[in-house]
Amino acid sequence: MPIAFRTQRVATSVVNRILNVAEGIFPKPAPGQLNAPGALPEGAQLDAQIGTPKAPVDADPNTASAIALGPLAK
Repeated sequence: MPIAFRTQRVATSVVNRILNVAEGIFPKPAPGQLNAPGALPEGAQLDAQIGTPKAPVDADPNTASAIALGPLAK
């Protein structure tokens, strides 16, 4: 005859065990520290790409305005 456990007690026990394992894998940050991953090196590359100035447009003003306003005229 199996032992009858209350479902809530079993669920609480399982959740507590999962949290105990997670705390061992992902230790809690020190007080005052953010709980977020560190910055990736790709972020610096993207910042550099965004920060570089764009090349000037080599089209004449009429062509540039036609291209810019073309989707609005449809």
